[in-house]
Amino acid sequence: MTQTYHCCYIARVTLQTQSPLFIATGLYDKLLTNELMRDANGLPTIAGTSLAGVLRHLYQDHREHLPTQDKQRLHTPEQVFGHMDDTEKQGKASKLTVSFAHVHDQHNQAIDGLYTNLQHDPILQYLANEHALIRDGVAINHQGVAKDQHKFEQALIPKGTRFSFEMLYWCDDQQETAHSNQQTWQCLLHLLSDPRFRLGGRTRSGLGCVEVIACHTRYLNLNDTSDYQIFSQLSRNIFTIEPLKPYKVNPNNTETQRFSQLSLQLQAEDFWRPGGGHNPFCLQKEKGREADALIYSEHEILWSTQQGQDTAILSKQPTPILPASSIKGALAHRVAFHYNCLQGHFADQEDINLQEHVGSCNLAVKTLFGYTSQLDQHNSHQNAGAAGLIWLRDCTVKAFDTATHTGIQTHNCIDRFTGGVRQGALFSEELLYQTPALYFELILDTRQTKSIEPNIWTALEKTLADLCEGRLSFGAGSGKGHGYFWGVSDTLEPFFTPLRQAHNKEPIHAQ
Repeated sequence: MTQTYHCCYIARVTLQTQSPLFIATGLYDKLLTNELMRDANGLPTIAGTSLAGVLRHLYQDHREHLPTQDKQRLHTPEQVFGHMDDTEKQGKASKLTVSFAHVHDQHNQAIDGLYTNLQHDPILQYLANEHALIRDGVAINHQGVAKDQHKFEQALIPKGTRFSFEMLYWCDDQQETAHSNQQTWQCLLHLLSDPRFRLGGRTRSGLGCVEVIACHTRYLNLNDTSDYQIFSQLSRNIFTIEPLKPYKVNPNNTETQRFSQLSLQLQAEDFWRPGGGHNPFCLQKEKGREADALIYSEHEILWSTQQGQDTAILSKQPTPILPASSIKGALAHRVAFHYNCLQGHFADQEDINLQEHVGSCNLAVKTLFGYTSQLDQHNSHQNAGAAGLIWLRDCTVKAFDTATHTGIQTHNCIDRFTGGVRQGALFSEELLYQTPALYFELILDTRQTKSIEPNIWTALEKTLADLCEGRLSFGAGSGKGHGYFWGVSDTLEPFFTPLRQAHNKEPIHAQ
């Protein structure tokens, strides 16, 4: 039986992507491994089910870790988001309604409905391009080469894109549940700024980070004549905020205490190159052409405020990016190495099965970085997989100057018999040189600190020590000396101190 509610909390929220967004349809694309979700205008969009799914997961996890007294103040996830009961043929509809998130144009207006003037708006025209932003990816095995069938290309929504959506939470007007309704609604709003609130796919690899730009909300009792009139006159345009009231969204204190954040300032020792890109920064002086291997870079949408109005432009020059997936891969391989050393697992042992201690089979890698579901010999799921405890973000090269921080190196391959250059083996690569400091951010979920093997934390600490002391490289060309950094951090020691205290461990090194 459908229950009727006469009261509702309504919110209209504007989000801005802080990293590229990966919202796929699951359909096949002839050129890429995914197809972005788009609306009838061909513009990127975020489904309400995606937003509601992330909120439900975070809400359930947040409520489970509250004290019993605080937990009773919030409604259960089944009461808020609904549930199904196949055995008793009963269920309950969701009290929370979440709309699609609509993209903004250059004048900061949400595109709700059909729009036919895409060619007059440079931001919408760029977003409508199916291949505007493409990020290559490849998984590297323990031998330093690409895994079989692990090369892919993903279409992404660029950093700086804004979306607006609407949330309605329906409830009753009974006094005994009024406080719980209010607490539940505020909890849902504050979860929008939770560090784990990331949308789309590959969120552990730096994608899907969003920031709440604006939030306007109001409580309406439809049994009241004035509130009913306000509700009936509310514009269907999601970006229209009148008569809603501004609401400042802050993360829950209990949530922020569950996470440890590590910030490193990395300074490049010499040359380095983050992957392979498509946008040249400099040309070869001799021939006036671009290098064969380019720096990976991305365009982003930049917002500015003029006379109280936000306007957007597309960055004229792409920004060099060190993707979080590259950072995650390098960290995972080094963590596996240190963990195997601590456990006494070495490749020259006769009785060791190497495949059981590398990649996602390594316990430290599985715990910190997660793993996918695996099939046994009967093609049945041996385990369901799990997400890791670490969140990473892309590293952006800021205050970047093309003339000072880029250069081209030419390479060739010598024929060992003739001593001359081999045919077709002359190439050049574009490199970054001693760029301004990169800011590396790592967020760790500390809830399971005591239940995790101490050597896993030791392996992670040794890995970050290698990074800060120039023994771990990022990007391409590490065999030629590229990609090494020195790290400075005021949070490295406070980050690991609680982890050591949980297991009475001594520090690895003094910072």
